[in-house]
Amino acid sequence: MIPDTLLPLYTEWVTWLTHEKQAAVHTVKAYQADALDFFVFFQKYLGGEFTLSHLISLTEKDVHAWLATHHQKNSTATTLNRKISSLKSFFVFLNKRKGIENPCIQSLKGPKQKRKLPRALTFEDIMALLEEQRDETPDNWIALRDYALTLLLYATGLRISEALQLNTKDLSSARALIIEGKGKKQRLVPLLPNVYDVLTQYLAQCPYPTNEQNNPLFYGSRGKRLSPTIAQRMLQKMRRQLNLPETLTPHALRHSYATHLLEEGADLRTIQELLGHASLSTTQKYTAINQKQLMATYVKAHPRISDRQDDT
Repeated sequence: MIPDTLLPLYTEWVTWLTHEKQAAVHTVKAYQADALDFFVFFQKYLGGEFTLSHLISLTEKDVHAWLATHHQKNSTATTLNRKISSLKSFFVFLNKRKGIENPCIQSLKGPKQKRKLPRALTFEDIMALLEEQRDETPDNWIALRDYALTLLLYATGLRISEALQLNTKDLSSARALIIEGKGKKQRLVPLLPNVYDVLTQYLAQCPYPTNEQNNPLFYGSRGKRLSPTIAQRMLQKMRRQLNLPETLTPHALRHSYATHLLEEGADLRTIQELLGHASLSTTQKYTAINQKQLMATYVKAHPRISDRQDDT
């Protein structure tokens, strides 16, 4: 449990994370769990109540003792790095709001992680998926919903959370969607006419209210907003039915959207804007997937290389 002397600071930190930093719900929950684990460990480690003075005097060795217990439990590098991020976040809050510092915390470094590249599907696999879903839609509103959702994810590159937060009012324009992404940042995402048509067809068949502005765009079978878990299960069922790669997830559709745009010549800045990435470096990871395609384009377009190949 959180020590009584630190509970007010902990509570303020959670409020700061949620409202000022506008961290995602799952991030706040993970950070809370990490903080609780941290406090419980140090109360046992010190053999008594963990106080503010202890926080200020913590050393890297102390923190590594905490992390070592998780390393022994075979926690992944991702988990260990998140725990360090949670701790750093708490101390950033203490510094900004209370003027409390502990320099050794901000210098902490976690284990190196292998860089994971997004796994995009081929265009052929995407088309096979969409065609199969489309064939199941007549007189079946749930099948039409699933087709509309998959098409929307691939055609716009939305995060699954962004797509499922949409309300019917967000379809007021047939040309674009205004998406509120991470950190409450808004971006304009073009909407292709055929995607808009499928969405309106789905709404026409949906048995639940769609005429109020705040009605969900995507409903579950019981009339509540569709959950990400149901969407994930739907794609899991489809990939097994069609023998598609196990990497087919809602997020893989977003990666496929970006990858296929890049293959067709879209520049990284444009893709960054469409995806809502705060940093171009996040978008640049897509270039690693397409090295062969990019090299082929370069060889074809560069006059000196092209000329040299023609001579051989």
